[in-house]
Amino acid sequence: QFLRAQRMECVGALASGLAHDLNNVFSPILIATEVLADRLPDASSTSLVRMIRDSATRGSSIVRQLLAFGRGAGPSLVELPLGHLLRDMQRWGRETFPRNIQFTTQHDGDLWSVIGDPTQIHQLLLNLCLNARDAMPQGGPLTLEARNFQADEVFCRMNPDATPGPYVRFDITDAGAGIPEELREKIFDPGYTTKPPGQGTGLGLPTVRTILKSHRGFLELHSRVGEGTRFRVYLPAIARETPPRTSYPAPTPPPGQGELVLIVDDEQALCEATRHYLAQCGYSLLTARDGVEAITRFLQHQARLRLVLTDMVMPGLDGAPFIRALRRIRPDIPIIAMSGIPGQRQAAEEAGGPGLRFLEKPFAGEELLRLLQDILHAPPPASPA
Repeated sequence: QFLRAQRMECVGALASGLAHDLNNVFSPILIATEVLADRLPDASSTSLVRMIRDSATRGSSIVRQLLAFGRGAGPSLVELPLGHLLRDMQRWGRETFPRNIQFTTQHDGDLWSVIGDPTQIHQLLLNLCLNARDAMPQGGPLTLEARNFQADEVFCRMNPDATPGPYVRFDITDAGAGIPEELREKIFDPGYTTKPPGQGTGLGLPTVRTILKSHRGFLELHSRVGEGTRFRVYLPAIARETPPRTSYPAPTPPPGQGELVLIVDDEQALCEATRHYLAQCGYSLLTARDGVEAITRFLQHQARLRLVLTDMVMPGLDGAPFIRALRRIRPDIPIIAMSGIPGQRQAAEEAGGPGLRFLEKPFAGEELLRLLQDILHAPPPASPA
């Protein structure tokens, strides 16, 4: 247990150190693909851009899960209908798995919703499907099933991790070589992998176990050497006879009206991608590469500036002291702080006060656009009677 705790601490430190750089890689990709999608004329090119965006989204999701695994970050639990998630998994498998993998998904027509964090549940299923794929280098059938399951007292006596009530049960089944008995606990140790050097991180299954623990779920492993493996996952569910009320996506935010925005980030790719995207959406932009340059630009244009978007980790004058300097110069300027490093939200809010907004990296262009609209075009507060 002590050695496992030490490994977890090392993973957490490594994850935190890498998160900033990796999220700065994914952010400009996500934003640039939105710019390209509006400019490309044909459907096939748009499909390729969507594939790039989806890959960057999955990459950023892995970074978040690595942070959650290393730091023990808690999930954001919501009621989660599973139909869209399973369709997304089916599409992802069809687009990314080799042709010799026959990937299929099956589920109950009246499948219950689970109580979970959407990103973490997606990561859990993704890791198990990737594990099953890697177990069949020569190809074979890979099945993801989701069924409603009611745990009764008898089942709970046989499964100490279960409590009576509704679950959704996921089965991820492969026809690979199987897992020997002596390795069935070891495969959940951080850093342990059966793959050749350079082909595995040893974090996939430990992350699955961490996510399940935070969701009050549990897992069963059934495997026969030479025949294949089935991971059976149970997640607490909401049993209902009628589906939850349909939610509709929010409408696309209206374009800007030439408002001047200052973007501060030492990552040139992110600055350029954000500048192109917001310019395409009707905003005027200034950019700066650190807090010192940003203060100079702010003083030159403060009468026209409507908002400042700043990174929290920069050379020279860092995000928190830069925000405090802005507040001293012009207390009413709207500020959006952005970072992908745990703990930076608190630092930003302490520096900027109640009016500061925070954007977690990596983010999509439309997410930033909605936040700008919310800040710059919100209706004025009603006058007191």
